[in-house]
Amino acid sequence: MKRQFVVIGVFIVLSIIQLKSIAQSSDVFLQWSEKTFAQIERDFRLSGSNLYRENTGSQNIAFNWPQGVQLHALIAAGKIEDAEALANEMHEKYWCYFNNIWAYNSSANNCGDRYYDDNAWIAKALVELYFETNNDTYLDRAKEVIAFSMSGENHEGDDPAGGIRWHEGDPGQCLCSTAPTMTTNLMIYQATGEAKYLDDGKRLYDWVRANRFGLGGGYRGYENAVITQAAIRVYEITEESSYYEDARHMGLAMETVYIDYNNHALHETGQWGGHDMTAAYFDLYELDGDINWLNIVSGYLTFLHNNCKDLLGRYPEDWSDADAQGDPSLLYQASVARAYGHMSNTPGGSPKYPDPVAIYRDIDFDGFYSAGLSIGEYTAADLEFLGMPDNSITSFKVRPGYRITLYKEDNFQGQSMTRTSDTNWIGGDFNDVVSSILVEVVDTFAIAYSDCNYSGKAVNLPARDYTLADLQARGINQNDISSIQVGEGYQVTLFKGKNLDGDSFTVPNDIECLESESWNDSTNSIRIECSADLIVPYLAINDGELEQTSTAEVFVGGSVKFSPQPETGGSWSWIGPKLARNTREVILENIEPGQSGNYIVSYINNDGLAQEYEFTLNVQTTVATIFADCDFGDNGIKLTVGDYDMFALNSIGMANDDISSIKIASGFEVEVFSDYNFSNNAQTLFDDDDCLDDDGINNWISSLIVREKSTPTGVALTGASKNSDLLIYPNPANNRLHVEFEGSVEKMNFSIYNNSGHLSMKGQLYSNWIDISSLDTGLFFLVIQTDNETLNTKFIKK
Repeated sequence: MKRQFVVIGVFIVLSIIQLKSIAQSSDVFLQWSEKTFAQIERDFRLSGSNLYRENTGSQNIAFNWPQGVQLHALIAAGKIEDAEALANEMHEKYWCYFNNIWAYNSSANNCGDRYYDDNAWIAKALVELYFETNNDTYLDRAKEVIAFSMSGENHEGDDPAGGIRWHEGDPGQCLCSTAPTMTTNLMIYQATGEAKYLDDGKRLYDWVRANRFGLGGGYRGYENAVITQAAIRVYEITEESSYYEDARHMGLAMETVYIDYNNHALHETGQWGGHDMTAAYFDLYELDGDINWLNIVSGYLTFLHNNCKDLLGRYPEDWSDADAQGDPSLLYQASVARAYGHMSNTPGGSPKYPDPVAIYRDIDFDGFYSAGLSIGEYTAADLEFLGMPDNSITSFKVRPGYRITLYKEDNFQGQSMTRTSDTNWIGGDFNDVVSSILVEVVDTFAIAYSDCNYSGKAVNLPARDYTLADLQARGINQNDISSIQVGEGYQVTLFKGKNLDGDSFTVPNDIECLESESWNDSTNSIRIECSADLIVPYLAINDGELEQTSTAEVFVGGSVKFSPQPETGGSWSWIGPKLARNTREVILENIEPGQSGNYIVSYINNDGLAQEYEFTLNVQTTVATIFADCDFGDNGIKLTVGDYDMFALNSIGMANDDISSIKIASGFEVEVFSDYNFSNNAQTLFDDDDCLDDDGINNWISSLIVREKSTPTGVALTGASKNSDLLIYPNPANNRLHVEFEGSVEKMNFSIYNNSGHLSMKGQLYSNWIDISSLDTGLFFLVIQTDNETLNTKFIKK
């Protein structure tokens, strides 16, 4: 039984004249997903097995928890055959009988160390696999596994009473076990209709609800997330609205607790929440179609991809840590792959446009809690529903054109404070005593409402063109505008098409219900115009001259100056990656990769008319630098990943046959050619080389290709041609490849893979050389299996 969802088309408009909104489409997440899975295959897949190793520094089979996360990831990405192969081998290696009950052991080929949470996670994946395949084998396994997890339940009269224990034989109660066990029971009920699974799942959920476990701070994201999924399942089964409200509350509270309002980063680790929170938001979107759930995920995954991925394609444990190196463990990489895989099955989303107001628990816009507030009234209960506890506000931000009024008492009573600008400390009289809030518009531009009578979600839109993607980034769903207010000096045109196309309707004045115009819930894009002079985009790159354009491409470490016009009059404000500014001109220096993205400038002229414009900054990462002299002399020319023929090299300042040294970032390689169009003699370089004369290619290169290092699928390779454990020569080689390493080489098995990962040769070493005359020219990978370890390296066949 699969829940269905409708895929909404998301369009991206890119031009200098037309304003832009860059959403992360499903294709983008699919691309990120495929790259992450390829990295996992290269780093962790065990040779000759469907299982994976624990980390890159070990050949040991991973524990069942990371294997289970990878299983979830494969299912989420639609790699069902691979998921089945992994599930079946896991069953073979981890399934064991102990204490008169079957379950999965924590490590392979052992028994007696079994965890109720580990088993519940695997059972959850098995039900997901059943939904995809209709293969009863996986459903039967899930039933047997969840029976083990249920055997860890604390019953009435136990101490403590209620919940599922963590480890077989341990007392206590663990939400990390209770949450996936309740959710899996509900999933099995949806698959079978067998009442016992509904009884068990709902009993556990109601126990969690009664004790307020897993809601708000103090718990981990994966516990909050899986309880959210359970609430969704109970609502689907019972149609009791209170469970839907529970799910919405937890979805919004997770955003308040874990998501950084300033940069969208997820303040949680992958294994403790990242992939499970993504799955929960995915389920919320499937349930009610609200694009805001996907926008939340798009924000933190975009931050993760742009700021946290290292040059080897790996991600850190903490999804907000932009300074950490990628963790070489399966668990953390599989977590990211699962999140990307989920989002590749959606329309995608846009990192959320800032709400008019943001409230923070701590001073200087910091703290464990931060919540964005749209136009409206917020009682203490409303704030609690968003995840912000009563009497907890210490600082706040206010976007231009809005005001916030804070009340010491609930229901907008008692002493109040009104502000129209950011306040980094609310002051001693109001600190941690605010119980209700009003967020209001100071200047009406064009306010779109989701409901008639100017009610429901309200968004104040400055003059510009809004595609569906632009509206969705502001939280406006497709076909979801029912009333509109038009400020003086503005003209609004509504379109049924997603890109300012199709039938249109020009709004003559305020309309309290568009149903009167036969246009209710029909708007998918909007053009808002005003009588002010239009914003004209100008920018300069690396201290160059200003040019009339809105798009800049800059290498890491470079600079850009945004300088929109008109130059005088009015007020300006900016938002963008790592940016909040109230000036017309903005200069970004020493640019980092995470500063890629859209920079939105708002301009309010002296008559109070507001417009927006978007600049786009693409930050290119230098992965290779070429020099005209040896020893990295002369000014180096930076290269990103890509193909550079002779004409391309000439255009960036490198003359033909003039490259003498090169620097290459870790994880990348450069293939060089003697002819201008990637032909004739070729060599592949993997490391810095201070003088290409040593390789016989000084002043020889006419074209080149910069790319990620190639490693064959399914083979874990960590060595290089100068590996201290394995020495090969010559490299490049013609007909013979000499091999040296510690110990005898005789009767050792070897395999040679081509650049696509296909096996080209295999055999036994009977001497210290291998006849490679039968190989075609190109890059190959040598793998030698000794009694104690696997050695590997790369070589080029001439």
